[in-house]
Amino acid sequence: MKLSQLIGLIAVLWTASHISMQPAFAQSVSAQVRDLSYNEEIQAFFSNATIIHHSAETGTRVAFLAASNTIYFWTPGQESVARGWWRATPVAGDQPMFCAEFARLRCYNLYTFGQNLTERLSGDVFGLRRGRSVPAVIPDRRRYSSRQLRQFAGF
Repeated sequence: MKLSQLIGLIAVLWTASHISMQPAFAQSVSAQVRDLSYNEEIQAFFSNATIIHHSAETGTRVAFLAASNTIYFWTPGQESVARGWWRATPVAGDQPMFCAEFARLRCYNLYTFGQNLTERLSGDVFGLRRGRSVPAVIPDRRRYSSRQLRQFAGF
């Protein structure tokens, strides 16, 4: 292989590995959400799952969504678990909605909401429904993975 070909190959590989700044797992969760079309599928996808959501405005947020439609929420700077309700709304046209209620009801276009999901894990990974205290205070608005959050929590 000629030196110029080798340099070209390295440039292509480097570019391909840096095209997206989002982790690959975030893209796969977003793709899974885009494939949901029926309320039953949406309910099954989110039920008894821990989801990790990140945006620049809110930072990394963690929620456990119980099959009973109770949601347990852990956000940056928070010392206690917030509890509320969640549901998937009926599909209106091609716009299914994901709704969560704490102090007030908020609904999001499911596909837009799904773009910021970074991980979906089976079960209550952080034990949010057990108590009032969060496993650890999320210190800031950076993007954290479940592995990093487990390290904060000491498990």
